[in-house]
Amino acid sequence: LILIPLALADPENALFYALVAAVSSALGALGGHYIGRTADEHVLRKMVSAERIEKVKRIYGRHGTVGIFIAGFSPIPYKVFTILSGMMGYGWKKLFAVSLVSRGIRFFGEGTFIHFFGAEAVGMLDGNFEVWVIVSAVAILAVYAFIRMMGKIWNGEKRT
Repeated sequence: LILIPLALADPENALFYALVAAVSSALGALGGHYIGRTADEHVLRKMVSAERIEKVKRIYGRHGTVGIFIAGFSPIPYKVFTILSGMMGYGWKKLFAVSLVSRGIRFFGEGTFIHFFGAEAVGMLDGNFEVWVIVSAVAILAVYAFIRMMGKIWNGEKRT
């Protein structure tokens, strides 16, 4: 919200602003984690069954990093994933690291565009940003699925 106007006003410092935004966002993720950890399952149990909570925990345990990563640079509400991380017992250090990388990709991408193209960057991204994010997310998921499948094949496991 603040990065683009600041970067447009001073394109020379766009990458510095991107760094500040990425680090601040990763620190903010820890706040979301704390909220989720503090709320714990008591809040969830009022809305969903214990079986569903356990199912989500298993899924989050296996795929949480990918979800956090994709939410970190996409239009998906990122804060939901940070709060869920606390509720699901996801490690705060891992959350911080994944957040720093994914938010860094997003903010440095925006900052780099503005640094090199100035106000023209807005026109280039306008209307196409979501498409690029979706294409990137699908590519990441495909690579992730391929790596998991190859790992199972190499380890002699049956595919499920």
